[in-house]
Amino acid sequence: MAKWNVHIKGIATLQDRYSDHQITFDEMRDHVIKILRRKLASYLSESEPKFDEDLFEILDELADVDNDEYYDWMKNGLYDWCDYNRVWIDPTE
Repeated sequence: MAKWNVHIKGIATLQDRYSDHQITFDEMRDHVIKILRRKLASYLSESEPKFDEDLFEILDELADVDNDEYYDWMKNGLYDWCDYNRVWIDPTE
C-alpha cells in the first residue's frame, strides 16, 4: 500500500451536496478551495521548503472557475499534482 503524505477529506461530500442541489456551485467551489488551502498550506507558503508554484497556480485558477466543465478540467490537473506529490483526496468523504 502506498504511503500518502497528506489525506484530504470533505471534498467528495461537498461535490455530492452540489450534485443534489443542496448548495450552489460557488458555495461548493469556495469550500473545496478552503479545504485544499488549509490541508496543503505547507505547499502554498513561499517560506516553506515544500512550496510548489504549480499547486499555487492550480488553486488560484480553480478558485476562479465558474462552471462545471472548467471545474472538472481543473480538478483533473489538481489530481495529477496530488498523485505525483502523494496527496490523497478521499473519494468517499
